[in-house]
Amino acid sequence: MASTLALLEAVVKRLAGAFPHLAVELYPERPSEYRLNHPRGALLVGYVRSHYGAPVDTEIMAQERSVEVSVAVLMRGLHDGAGAVPTLDAVRQAVIGWKMPDCDKSRIVGDRFLDQSAGLWTYELTFSGRTLVLEDEEPDAGPILKHITTEDGFERTETIKHPDGSITYEEFPP
Repeated sequence: MASTLALLEAVVKRLAGAFPHLAVELYPERPSEYRLNHPRGALLVGYVRSHYGAPVDTEIMAQERSVEVSVAVLMRGLHDGAGAVPTLDAVRQAVIGWKMPDCDKSRIVGDRFLDQSAGLWTYELTFSGRTLVLEDEEPDAGPILKHITTEDGFERTETIKHPDGSITYEEFPP
């Protein structure tokens, strides 16, 4: 089960390969201080939220997790070939149906216009993938199994694990 950061880094890698002409990076920790230095634009990848399903009935705690990831598209143009609108369409095609690590195929949640300031157009696309989260199960504190006897009606078999790690099998005919 991949961590949230591992999922985001996989998205950055996927988009960097698909958009070598743009800056592709994790969403900045201080968005208000972010300055686009790239001459064309940037794709900023961020974690939005997760939704969790009901626990699965097993011996350990297991829940479905739907992870939402956003890609902010920051472009210096709007409609031209390198503009925000065509880039948003291309990002959508790059992530729809793609599998993040340990997830099923990605699906689009939505996209929207965020801002226009000083010739910089910003849109956001959100997509999600489902995975399973599992508890870190505690090791069994009970006795270690060392000896098994099986009987099938015709013969008896003894399987013994010795302190040195070796295992012996003995069959006893009826």
